[in-house]
Amino acid sequence: MGIVCAWLAQDVAPLDAMRTAYVGNAMQSDVDFLNTLLNRGGIESMLGVIALILFALGLGGLMERVGVLQAISNSFLRWADNAGRLTLSTMLGGFFGNFFGGAAYVSLITASTITEKNYDKQGIDRRVLSRNAEAGGTITTPMVPWTDGGVFMAMTLGVSTLSYLPFLWYHMLVLLITLFYGYANIAIWRTGEPQEDTAVPGVAMKS
Repeated sequence: MGIVCAWLAQDVAPLDAMRTAYVGNAMQSDVDFLNTLLNRGGIESMLGVIALILFALGLGGLMERVGVLQAISNSFLRWADNAGRLTLSTMLGGFFGNFFGGAAYVSLITASTITEKNYDKQGIDRRVLSRNAEAGGTITTPMVPWTDGGVFMAMTLGVSTLSYLPFLWYHMLVLLITLFYGYANIAIWRTGEPQEDTAVPGVAMKS
């Protein structure tokens, strides 16, 4: 879309626009910070982050395929027996995806896959699952240095993750509010009657 806009609105040749998108723009101003920020390069400079995202997605699919997420899900299914614990387990699942998967996409997969059965079991609307997965997954992505979000922010700002971590007050506030809502049973929408407990694969049933 940017290439099309440059071609139609700025009279830039399509080939030049594509070259700029890939290699990056070159400009100079009186502000050194802007020069550093706007001359970092185009797609070429982000290939490392793109590769990280692709590998992370592959890892997420691998964990799903070999049953790692199912095994973790079984553990949470027994422990998260109320809205507060369910909220916490969903957020931990999202952080687990960021920490071991290195991408927000993986965190959303792990957070939802690990805990989705418990929401149905307790009769809680999956809108709550979406909100909690967002809080535990997307919000915590820039807090982990080796995630796609952490790498992007560190490269863009030119500082380490630990340097900007104290300024992520919005992220920390979201985590606290989400936990408070879960344990206080606020905005925990119900779908109706909870589903009956069923056998969980890999968990022995008592006779």
